[in-house]
Formats: sequence, structure tokens, C-alpha cells
Amino acid sequence: ILLELAVMTGSKHGTEVADQLIEVAVRVDTVRPFAVETMLTMLLNDSLTLGQAKSTVCEVLRAAAWIVGEYSDIITRIANDVGDDSLDEEDEEEDDAAYWIEGTTGEEFRSVWKGQRVHVLAMNALLDAKITNLSPHV
Repeated sequence: ILLELAVMTGSKHGTEVADQLIEVAVRVDTVRPFAVETMLTMLLNDSLTLGQAKSTVCEVLRAAAWIVGEYSDIITRIANDVGDDSLDEEDEEEDDAAYWIEGTTGEEFRSVWKGQRVHVLAMNALLDAKITNLSPHV
């Protein structure tokens, strides 16, 4: 629901949405991989800052950048498609060793970013003019 509010036309609750996204990511560790995946996708979306929801989206981009930066270890696991280190590697099948993310309805999926240079993509997105030219408070 928070992500839908973030891009909803006419929404004026960007700060509240951004704060709640960060709050959930900080407090609920099982949500972090999904939050990182979603925020990374948001940061890399070229058309996101356009349109009437721009003021809300700007605030959410701030939260996205914070979440992606704070949990960059998850980005590494996504990019390398590496699962939980605590599992016994001898008993794993190939798919079990992969990095699985639990979705909003409990389904598990693999990241769309696996195998890509995600750190480079994230840095390029953060240094893009559309981001660096946002309001100074963002």
C-alpha cells in the first residue's frame, strides 16, 4: 500500500510514506530483502520522477536511497544470487543456494537484478541529474 501511495497522482504524503518505508525496513528484518528489491527498482525507474506525483516521489526516492544504502549487503546477495550463509552447503540443491525474496503475499521469487552489476546501477541512478537536481531537503 505504501508503494501505491508513493506514485499516486495527487498524493501529498510523501514524507509520511518515506518515513514509514524506512520504519518498516528497520523494524521487520524479514521484509528487508523485498524492501531493497523494490526500492532498487524504484531508483532505477527512469520515468518515476515525472508527473503530478513528483513531490511525493521525491520523498520516497530519499527513503529508497537510504534503504538501498543501509542494506547494501542484500544487494550483494541479490547480484551474486547467493542464499543464506547459515545453510549447510552440502545439503543444498542449486535452487536452494540461490537468493530468494519473500513477496507481499508470501510467495518467493528471485530478484530481477540477479547477475547484474547492481551496485554500479544503483550508484549511477543516485548520481543521475534527475536525482541530484531534486530539492535540497531530499
